[in-house]
Amino acid sequence: MLASASSWWSAKKVAPQLSAAQDCNEDVLRLIFTLCTDSTLAAAARVCRTWTAPAQRELFSVLPTERERRTADPRWSEIARSMEGSAVLRSYLRELRISCWKRIGGVEPFRWLRLLPDEGLILLEATAARDLEAELSALVFSCPALRNLRSLISTPVVLGGTAGLDLCLSNPALGHLGLKPCNTVRRLSILDSYFLDATQNVIRACAAGLQRLDLDVRMMKKYSDLSGILCNLPKLTHLYLAWSEEPDTVVPFLDTVVELLPDLRHLRAGSCLYTAAFFANLPPALETLHLLYFPDDIEGTWPIETVITEASFPVDAAIAGFSAHTMLKEVTLGPHPSRSAPHRPCPSLHEACNSHGIVLHTPSQSFSSERAFFRP
Repeated sequence: MLASASSWWSAKKVAPQLSAAQDCNEDVLRLIFTLCTDSTLAAAARVCRTWTAPAQRELFSVLPTERERRTADPRWSEIARSMEGSAVLRSYLRELRISCWKRIGGVEPFRWLRLLPDEGLILLEATAARDLEAELSALVFSCPALRNLRSLISTPVVLGGTAGLDLCLSNPALGHLGLKPCNTVRRLSILDSYFLDATQNVIRACAAGLQRLDLDVRMMKKYSDLSGILCNLPKLTHLYLAWSEEPDTVVPFLDTVVELLPDLRHLRAGSCLYTAAFFANLPPALETLHLLYFPDDIEGTWPIETVITEASFPVDAAIAGFSAHTMLKEVTLGPHPSRSAPHRPCPSLHEACNSHGIVLHTPSQSFSSERAFFRP
């Protein structure tokens, strides 16, 4: 009797007791780990062998990690040591976001990209300072890990350089993205501080099939170059220019450009990019027109009110242009961002639009600052 009890107690004592967490299968663990922070994932990978693979898979699927992306300069040298030393960690990588705005030993911290599996990456983002563009382009766009890439994000500095663009277009691993031939690109949205030569190269490469161009350049100085590019976009139907000039630096390059874009249907542009001559040259297919202008203050009003006058906007030329146009359906006139205030309507302009079936909007807030500018 005592022997039997002792045997039963011994068997119960040595029986393995698994916790609920240890007994989870890998799919459940990976689902849980998607909700964890980087530090939690790093700690979880050291708990037990069952947790190691799913925790590391989640931690290294996107580089830099979430915590690294919040810092100004990810520690690429440490990332390189980890990835060079482990084929398993390299196999987990799915999204790579390279942002390198200062020289950190050239492209040495990125040499491990050549060791990635052939079809590993599904997203690649590459942005770099000018002194790294050629080296980074040559390394990134010749990488064999791009065969399964589904999303490519790059600044014109990296992609727009001649060498980088040629590599990108000639790489058979990127053929499925439709980058070659470039006449498959229908829409191009560019946000940059300057209108660089690299930016121009990208637009020219897509010119054959481009139908919509969204361009937001904070400091546009090459208007002659921009005019030359716009005049060579044969299929362009949507043109959105999200910046304005000051009244004392009027650059009315749109006056002549619109003459050469007969198929343009939708145009949005900032203030001081046009004069009265613009309205005499409206494209025959134009349906919607959104323009910014500098309104005048109404003296003696408080709070300040503004109004559209001939001095701030070519009212008479606009009325003549709108009246002669047969396709125009909607016009929006918004104040420059620095002049957003309650304003009074312009009766003659409203009357002319109403008599020709054109809907006229005159919002008191500028539309140029909306990030919806770049949405579909």
